[in-house]
Amino acid sequence: MKIKKILIFISDEGFGHTVRQRSLIKAILKNIKYCEVEVITSKKILLLKETFKNKIKYHYKHNLIETIKKKDGSIDKIKTKKMFHHWFESKKKWVIDMCKKYPNPDLIISDSVPQAFELARKTNTKSINISHFTWNWFYRKHFSQSKNDPILKELDFLYNFADRFFILPITPLEIINKYKGKIHKINFIISDFEKKNKNLKKNKNCIIMDNGTNLLSNLIKKTIPYLKNIKNVNFYVNIKSYNKKIQKIISSTTNIIPVNGLKKIHYTIPIADFVIARGGFNTITETLILKKPAIFFNEIYNKETSFNIRMLRKMGVISTINKSEWGYKIIKKVNNFIKIDMLKIEKKIFDYNFKSTGATESIKEIKRFCKW
Repeated sequence: MKIKKILIFISDEGFGHTVRQRSLIKAILKNIKYCEVEVITSKKILLLKETFKNKIKYHYKHNLIETIKKKDGSIDKIKTKKMFHHWFESKKKWVIDMCKKYPNPDLIISDSVPQAFELARKTNTKSINISHFTWNWFYRKHFSQSKNDPILKELDFLYNFADRFFILPITPLEIINKYKGKIHKINFIISDFEKKNKNLKKNKNCIIMDNGTNLLSNLIKKTIPYLKNIKNVNFYVNIKSYNKKIQKIISSTTNIIPVNGLKKIHYTIPIADFVIARGGFNTITETLILKKPAIFFNEIYNKETSFNIRMLRKMGVISTINKSEWGYKIIKKVNNFIKIDMLKIEKKIFDYNFKSTGATESIKEIKRFCKW
């Protein structure tokens, strides 16, 4: 029996892309016989090795596009635009190198590396894009909508080579309309979570989460001294990136529970009554699937997250917090949320009944599409 060679190209942007593909890889290994999976990515490859060890192969290579952040965690538009210019100048060599290394793959999956579809075209390989946004959509929103912009033209050109687009919930309508005929809708793809029992005490549990780029770090630091004034709420806070002064405040505050590391703070979501976090797609997925009301930071300079938040607010399944509502104002914000919004949001989440079957659905469609 011929071994099926599956290449998975993961964007080097944040943790969400890697977390989704990790779940997909688990489903591939379980459900597709006689296959060999090789992942091509850079920064998050250790996360995959921790999970799969020698069950899959790894190629440490940057996939050329990611957003560049300022010190406060927001997008640096000038440096990010330069990143796209670098992508435009480097992609040809990237494709040539990949063609030499992988001349005969059986399937290419990407989340969401545009030049991977040029590799698919050149090697006559079937290809699938799995994502909730594409980099051409992102580029249009941040930099240019001109038909003559060479970077945008090239991004559009390369995405057209994808055979299928598996789209997740909350995908922009522009993407759905642009690739109509290639679209296959799937539900959310989520990490595995251990079942945890809620605290039986009267206190509510709140997870305050920063993201991998520490976007909310300074705002959380500013807020920590005031959390002791919010009665009947236990706050779980990631202490890994905070100095001794902040850690001392946390250790002396009875309703703050320190958690060490971003991965561990994500795994506390099952015990939460509500979450305060940046509205990244992975965190959105986790809170909606686990049916946790959330207050998301309204990150106005990132068009992807601002789109996500705008959509979710229209659906009534989240609340938002802006920059001015941190610090001492968090007391009023949290108390009002618990009193007014929390139960309404929880009901809406249950009404929508979001599902986490995206990985299983993807496998079924992959097998049908590839005739495996």
